[in-house]
Amino acid sequence: MNIKKTLILICFFAIGIFLFVKLMGMFEDTAELFDYMSSAPWWAIILTFMMGLLAIISRGLRWIILLEPMGYTASKFMAINAVAFGYLSNTFVPRSGELVRCAALNSTDDIPINKLFGTVITERVVDLSMLFILMTIAFSTNLDASKWYNEIVVDAPQVSRENTNSQGLFENLPRVKLVTPSRVDRFIDKFTKTHT
Repeated sequence: MNIKKTLILICFFAIGIFLFVKLMGMFEDTAELFDYMSSAPWWAIILTFMMGLLAIISRGLRWIILLEPMGYTASKFMAINAVAFGYLSNTFVPRSGELVRCAALNSTDDIPINKLFGTVITERVVDLSMLFILMTIAFSTNLDASKWYNEIVVDAPQVSRENTNSQGLFENLPRVKLVTPSRVDRFIDKFTKTHT
């Protein structure tokens, strides 16, 4: 790795540390924040992290597969890092990740941006098609499921003009029946009896 790329990596790492410090400065009580964070179950944090990491890795490898028929080879490591960099970019500027990951892989593996962006559009078309197919299957197989789920209802009385002060408004908030395990069990029983 040459000095220019090393300096760029150090610069972006410094920007990341700066942004982290600024974001932590936005919280009034960071000790309370860390208490909340430390009270989360470790297995859930590790599982969530692993699922997110697998999603990034699979998208990076899928991107390489899309580039191969065009005669371009990208480093697996750089493709995965470009996808991760795109996710980071989305945090600060929504929907910018697709362009940023193309620019990142272009700068590391010298693949033309128009080819990279074409693969991104192809990914989006495939993702949208799969979403449409899965939603069609879900809706067609669950058309009458709503009639079993009528026990969990929202009772929202109308707010009258005379009750628009703060006290009257809180009295007329919607009341929601809680989803208890017994209700979920009854729903599952009704669903399995009908579909078996």
